[in-house]
This record gives sequence, structure tokens and C-alpha cells, in this order.
Amino acid sequence: MDRTRPPAATGTAFNGASVSINTSALVAGVHTIYVRVQDAATNWSAVSSATLTVIRAVNDAYSTLLNTSNNSSNPANNRTQSFTINSGNGVLVNDQPTGVSGRTATPANPVVTKTSGSANGSMTVALNTNGSFTYTLSVPASTGVTGNANIRAAKRGTYQFTYTEVLGGATSTATVTITVN
Repeated sequence: MDRTRPPAATGTAFNGASVSINTSALVAGVHTIYVRVQDAATNWSAVSSATLTVIRAVNDAYSTLLNTSNNSSNPANNRTQSFTINSGNGVLVNDQPTGVSGRTATPANPVVTKTSGSANGSMTVALNTNGSFTYTLSVPASTGVTGNANIRAAKRGTYQFTYTEVLGGATSTATVTITVN
């Protein structure tokens, strides 16, 4: 293939000033699109090019094992626990394209939903742009849950939140699932 010239035009003619491109079959990354137009007198314009960035955020799953070794004997001290996932294991690690600088993560919905387990436990998430995040499990005293074993049990369950991968003007959203055992 001669890469010094744009490839021959293929596709469907369209009328108007815009066109939609289905990117579902494209590999994640930066693609070059070549365009030329024909006027009413059948004259062709010069070929122009534009870039199209395709990204794909991929759902993530993490798990945490709550144990007694890190917990205080005082239940009041065990109501809140925080865990940090570094960027090397963060939400952007499996997103595409890989190895491209400039990708960031932003919360799509900062609300964490507990999809299974006791309604007394809750989680908050602080997501950093590099994909690392800290999640905090808590069981407020106002729930009436007492005793270390009961507080741990209330934290257990499955939690979810969504984030958006951003690269330039392209975005893609995925779900993070955290299982607390």
C-alpha cells in the first residue's frame, strides 16, 4: 500500500455537513480519516484528513478481605476503614488504548451503590485522575450496629460506581465493582 497518498474513497455518499461514524468495530487508538467532497458540478475537492480517537473503558473488579488483625478491640474505632488502589492497579490499567499518555479517569457517578449485603454498611470513593482511588467503608453509629463482628458483617457486600475514561475529547464509561468479604 502506498502510504504517501490517501486510500481511495469508499463508503456511502451523504448530503449535509456532518456524518456519524460507528466506531464499535474499530480498534482503540487514533485513526486517520480521509475525506473529499463533490460539488453539484461533479468537481472533487482536495483530500482532507482528520483524526478520530477511539477509547474503551473496561469494567473493573476488586475484592477486599476484612479481617480482625487490623481492627481495634474498640468497635468505635472499626466503624470506618479505608483502602487505596494505586495507579498501577487502578481503573485505567485495562482500558484501551494502553500505553497512551493523557488518559484520565473522572467519576461518572460519584455515588457508590451497594448491590448486595447489609444496608447498614456504606462506601465512598475518591477517584484520582491517574486511575488510582481510595475507598472508605463505614458503618455509622446511628445504624445501631454494635460489636466488631457485626460492624465487619455490615461492611461486607458488593459495591459499584462508574467512571469515565477521557482522552482528548473522547470519553468512555465503565463500572467498578468492589466485593468486600
